[in-house]
Amino acid sequence: MPARGNDPRASVIASQYLTTAEDRRVAADAIRVTRKLMARPALTPHKPEELPPGRAVGDDEASLAKTAGDIGTTTFHPVGIEKMGRGRPAVRRGFTG
Repeated sequence: MPARGNDPRASVIASQYLTTAEDRRVAADAIRVTRKLMARPALTPHKPEELPPGRAVGDDEASLAKTAGDIGTTTFHPVGIEKMGRGRPAVRRGFTG
């Protein structure tokens, strides 16, 4: 996350999701594996139904990678070394500036 001055609201988070071929391949494979798991006979009684991407989205790499980008989220919380809170106890320790 590049800092843009002293105002943290001016910074931009550039997550770079699915920007490499490997990222897109892994995302597409994850959808394929999930589809295979849900098609197992042991789950038939539970009638699993595919939500997005849905069966209308094909199994090709480009379609699945695009869909992964459309529906994907992150479980990672962007963090840094900046202080949180107000007052003296919130000051960073071990850093200057």
